Amino acid sequence: KTHGLTIPKNLFVVGTVNMDESTNQFSRKVLDRAMTIMMNEVNFETLKGESYEKLTNDLRIKNDEIEKFVKRVGFEGKLLDEGFVELLNGVKESVGNTPFEIGYRFAIETALYREALKLLTGKKGETADELKGLSQTAVDHLALMKVLPRITGTLTERKDVLDRLAKFLDEQLAEHKLSATMLDKMKKTAKDNGDYISFWP
Repeated sequence: KTHGLTIPKNLFVVGTVNMDESTNQFSRKVLDRAMTIMMNEVNFETLKGESYEKLTNDLRIKNDEIEKFVKRVGFEGKLLDEGFVELLNGVKESVGNTPFEIGYRFAIETALYREALKLLTGKKGETADELKGLSQTAVDHLALMKVLPRITGTLTERKDVLDRLAKFLDEQLAEHKLSATMLDKMKKTAKDNGDYISFWP
């Protein structure tokens, strides 16, 4: 009564949507505020007996895992160490002067994502190599979830931004290939789709 309707820290909102020729694209404003997770991999082995039960059991979030995220850290500037900022600037410059520019939200969410990776992996980033690996993983995943879905247009129109982004991913995230693999797939699919680029299959 005093505080009105509140949302607890352990509430996670997840939605699904089918993306095909019968649906409209999401606006960049929506994509800027959401994490896009593609779920189109199919493995029929998981339907067999124990495999299926293991899959459904593994999808349940256990109490101790929830506890980790209830204690989520808030953003602080000290999370942005020099090497991390260089990677973030690399993404920013790759999509700079285009309709797909990124802002402060991308940096903040990437930093918080890296902190979540520390909780999930048990790695604290105490050594330079470990911190670098966590930073690269976070930037790779966030580029996949928040940058690539924003890119639309034709291969001809977007050649410069695609080339800059591919160069950055190849040079700075050589060991982390999720976003680079998806970018290649988008370019190949576009050639069979009237030159039109889409993140969605």
